[in-house]
Amino acid sequence: AETSSKFSANKNETSRRLFYYLAAASVVLFIGFQFFFNQNISNQELYNDYVALNDLPSFVSRSDGTHDLAKAQRLFENKEYQDALSIFQSQFNESDDKANIFIYQGLAQTELEKFDDAEKTFNKLISSDLLDAQKGHWYKALLYLKQDKVVESKIMLERIVTSSYYNHSKAK
Repeated sequence: AETSSKFSANKNETSRRLFYYLAAASVVLFIGFQFFFNQNISNQELYNDYVALNDLPSFVSRSDGTHDLAKAQRLFENKEYQDALSIFQSQFNESDDKANIFIYQGLAQTELEKFDDAEKTFNKLISSDLLDAQKGHWYKALLYLKQDKVVESKIMLERIVTSSYYNHSKAK
């Protein structure tokens, strides 16, 4: 009878420990989920993380005829968006790199908070027959994000994912 009561006491103690471990693990998991899923990242922070202004294609190493575009790129990189925008617009018809000009123009307009103009620019890129036309979807989604138009941004991101457009893995 004595071994039976020792066995029963050990079993109760083991059950109690298991209960405390499970309770502690549940609390840790709950806190972890709260931290992970409720990070209050603003739409502006998401825009800044994904727009990657430093990773845009360069006009600097192109042919000699793009000197003005290289200047516009430097202005853009120095956040002189209005001056850069003027050059991009004036050089559009002279350049073979129209897709990248659309991207720079749209981003400059976005940074200047000319959101309607930026949307029109990205729509022109999307509807063009240029090889990089699908990039317009990505930048349009970011434009919506910058404006806190979350629903519209999600729609664009879903379109990017389902159609395997440019940056579809980031869009997920």
